[in-house]
Amino acid sequence: MSPQPVLVGPGDTVTWSAYAIGVPPLAYQWLKNGAPVAGATASSLMIPNVSGPNLGTYALQVTNLYGSATSSVVSVDQITSAKGHNFVIDSNPKGPEHDGANFGATWLASYTDSLGKNRTGVMSFNGADPDQITVPASTNFNSTTGTLMFWMLSDGNTNDAFAEMVFDRTNGANGLQVQLLYTGELLVQAQDSLNSSVSALDFVTIGMVADTNWHHVALVYDQSASGSMTCYIDGAVDPAAPPIPNSSPWVWPATQQIELGLGHDTNSSVPYTGLLDDVRIYSRELTATEVASVYSSNALVDTNTLVLQLNFTTAPSAGVTLTWQETDVILQSAPTINGPWTDVGAVGSTVFRAATSKTEQFFRYRGHQPITIVSNPYLM
Repeated sequence: MSPQPVLVGPGDTVTWSAYAIGVPPLAYQWLKNGAPVAGATASSLMIPNVSGPNLGTYALQVTNLYGSATSSVVSVDQITSAKGHNFVIDSNPKGPEHDGANFGATWLASYTDSLGKNRTGVMSFNGADPDQITVPASTNFNSTTGTLMFWMLSDGNTNDAFAEMVFDRTNGANGLQVQLLYTGELLVQAQDSLNSSVSALDFVTIGMVADTNWHHVALVYDQSASGSMTCYIDGAVDPAAPPIPNSSPWVWPATQQIELGLGHDTNSSVPYTGLLDDVRIYSRELTATEVASVYSSNALVDTNTLVLQLNFTTAPSAGVTLTWQETDVILQSAPTINGPWTDVGAVGSTVFRAATSKTEQFFRYRGHQPITIVSNPYLM
């Protein structure tokens, strides 16, 4: 009977135990990553204050004259990596980099609309596939005031019963969605942080954004009960949100990833068909002058509060996805093993992506509160 599976993190003290029946004498040997652990020849194995050298997968092998049996494996949490070639780079010039992953969208070197406006480096989404770009959760995205902006181009020719999802960061109870209606307007909805069945914000733009031309959209928000949202289309305030006050407060779901082109709840939306470019998130409310500057000249404006910019200058490239299991930690990165270390993840998030086209980085996580764990077949 094998130890029950448990999650063991750095600093924890763990005792694994198994129970074996067979013709005596029985010999016990604990294995780490398939190799014998020196001196670990009892039915239990204790590791105090788990640290880096203890990381691995453990199992107990029991042997007698007639053969052997090996328990199921138990493991210590660690950061693991997997390579990929679908990474979109966060070109934010300051602060931690938050690279995303592309699932099916096509990179175009440039696209010129019917009015002759050209944008270079754009992503094309086909709702028939469907396509999506995601960015893992980060504490930097959770500011209670901020600005979301992007360029979009769509022909709006859809007979879908639901709206097309352009931006989604919701968990069913909190967050914000931006959807494209088949009539060409945008539907913007934020959920009440205290009552998931109530909308803190719910409006449809008057400005049309689905006419085969490029349009710049900016949503400037304050999530508080006394806050509001102002919507800008092509640098000018949309009459539907000049601003519109919150009916109640709303919040970002801290561990929820950002989703572009496709939401995770397909019952309430359909995939987006169209182009996206220069998706930005600022951690403060931009002024009308700043929004107009971005629209007219692609200005970066306040780079100290620009926490994400996906401008798709280059095609998706190679990178690594980092994963771990502990949910009470925050991932950190540093240019050298000695730091300085910077938070790049969010509490509760267990995934991070990093393109490999930039300088070498080191990663670790912090914040785990050590506990004592006893794991045996009965989980006592």
